[in-house]
Amino acid sequence: MRLLTLIIGGNPISNYALIKYFKNEFDKFVLIHTTKTKTLSNNFEKLLDVDFIQIDIEDKERDLNFIKDKVVNQLKNLNPSFIHLNYTGGTKSMSIGTFLAVEELKVEKVYSDIHPGNNKLFLDSGEIVPKEGSIADNVEVTIDEFALLNSLEIVGKQSKNSKFYDEQFCNFLLDKSINDEKKFYIDLWDRQDLKKLNWRDSLKDISLHFELELSNRQLRELQKFIRGVWLEEYIFAQLLELKEELRLSDIAWNVSIKNRKNEFEVDIIVTKGYKVYLFSCTTAYKKSIIKNKFFEAEKRATQIGGIGAKSILVSLYNDEDDIKNEMQGYVGREQVDTLTREHLLDKNLLQNALKKIFE
Repeated sequence: MRLLTLIIGGNPISNYALIKYFKNEFDKFVLIHTTKTKTLSNNFEKLLDVDFIQIDIEDKERDLNFIKDKVVNQLKNLNPSFIHLNYTGGTKSMSIGTFLAVEELKVEKVYSDIHPGNNKLFLDSGEIVPKEGSIADNVEVTIDEFALLNSLEIVGKQSKNSKFYDEQFCNFLLDKSINDEKKFYIDLWDRQDLKKLNWRDSLKDISLHFELELSNRQLRELQKFIRGVWLEEYIFAQLLELKEELRLSDIAWNVSIKNRKNEFEVDIIVTKGYKVYLFSCTTAYKKSIIKNKFFEAEKRATQIGGIGAKSILVSLYNDEDDIKNEMQGYVGREQVDTLTREHLLDKNLLQNALKKIFE
């Protein structure tokens, strides 16, 4: 019997990717988890149709001898002929205890670790898997999979642009947001009583693809679009154009997510291989608002995609270096991805910036 043995820590996505990658090469997949990560192991079973064996080390993740004894006894009962132990996840004690357990068994064995930078599998023999590309190139994880893996529920998401989306309309709103210093046009659409707003006249100079006979509900949706949703829809549309070229796995905007305590929304989620990219879009100019948006994005990206997830700030701010330095200081990280006004004013520049993010 061939076993792939995995140590389940707080960031399970690399374990999940390995199971998908080796799905047809092993007879059973052994998940070594603690009381805290038991739910993550259970989520694997909900998502993947393979034969799992779970080894629960309870709350003894620091007890080296307990881990070794429990793992070796359960592995012996499986009578394996080959064991591949990947020690990417879990605590050091879990890794060492499991290693010592496998060493006791007189079977062929391989040890491995996933490099977080290039997503390649490094074996103890010196071999690198795969030789070309990476594990991520051969594994696709959807937004729904990421959510369920982390005990989240996708309540709603949009996989195509709304009826109001139009690139010319977005450029018009971008111009109004930037050049109308008093924000007269945008603020006009903030009125609560839209029936008193001569909204048809406000759109008469734009060639739009949707009918101007709108219900009250549709008018409210148009109001939201003009007030700021247009920016996330515009970025979503650019990502959709680049999906095949960048080999993106899944894209959605206006994603509503529920956890055990509450429900929250994120502007855009993209997955590539087994990594999450979260785009947070704001038409605000105040640094305090922009910083809060980015801080929220950082938090949500980690919730959905683990520590390897990336958050990208999209704003109308006019100085990329300034806002990037501000965000770097705010989150205490050297590399921060931002898209600013100059990118939005030049579609080619924007798409090139997006390509760089997914390199």
